[in-house]
Amino acid sequence: INLYTKKGELEKLGFSKMPSIVDGDNSITDSWTIALYLEKSYPQNSIFPNNSKDACETISRFVDKFFVMNCFRYVINNIYHSLP
Repeated sequence: INLYTKKGELEKLGFSKMPSIVDGDNSITDSWTIALYLEKSYPQNSIFPNNSKDACETISRFVDKFFVMNCFRYVINNIYHSLP
């Protein structure tokens, strides 16, 4: 797996956003998609907890941190720009 950290390296591969990884013929962007890909492709090095309760808590923390906060910012921004 190659982890690319320099913008020039990503542009050569056709990526325009980070994080990004290349694993063989697979090029993946987006942190959640990368996490799921690694979990499926390398189960011997699992990044998610083995039991359902802990796995649900991990997913919930991810959703709270990234999805909810980004939606909140979007909603607040739209409200702000719609004010007279």
